[in-house]
Amino acid sequence: SPEDDDDGFGIGGGGTGVWKLGESNFYLEGSARYSHSFLDKGDETEFGTAAAKAFWRSPDSGLFGVVAAYEGLGAGEFDYNYGKFGLLAQIYGSEIVTFSLGTGLYTGDEDKKIDFDGYYLQGGVNFYLNDRVAAGAGSTYMEVDESKDDVFALTFKGEYLLPTAMPMSLTMGYNYSDVTSVQTHAAMFGFKMYF
Repeated sequence: SPEDDDDGFGIGGGGTGVWKLGESNFYLEGSARYSHSFLDKGDETEFGTAAAKAFWRSPDSGLFGVVAAYEGLGAGEFDYNYGKFGLLAQIYGSEIVTFSLGTGLYTGDEDKKIDFDGYYLQGGVNFYLNDRVAAGAGSTYMEVDESKDDVFALTFKGEYLLPTAMPMSLTMGYNYSDVTSVQTHAAMFGFKMYF
């Protein structure tokens, strides 16, 4: 309802590292992200995640692997923590299109009092329009046990590689999420650096 509307802004950051295992086509990846949002009504939310992936990659066809992740969300008086374990895949449809898929299980708790379990599904597509411009969309669905509501998120994103000496890109996007029947709309702008 209009009485429940709340606006605000957030800041965040993260990093990803990828390591190739010798001369093989196997890789390890580690990543971490954190964000903090400030809302007009005085509430604050925090989100953090850390993930590890192991996958096999073919430059011509795609990749397939496994992922383990921890995620934590603090929203007002509530605190959610859960771990995810699943499978991931990417399919290189052509030189300009990549499809991504993911599925798995998760388990967690709310305020260390109420346990919950479920599964998640993820899907997305990225378009590499030229050497500098990329765009994509993705969605996530989480089926929570009978005592909770389901979770759905939809994201659109774009990236432009800047003509700088150090590889750096401008990123922007839009995210819609429905978490326990609370809808959120967010516009995102940022920078990404490659080392």
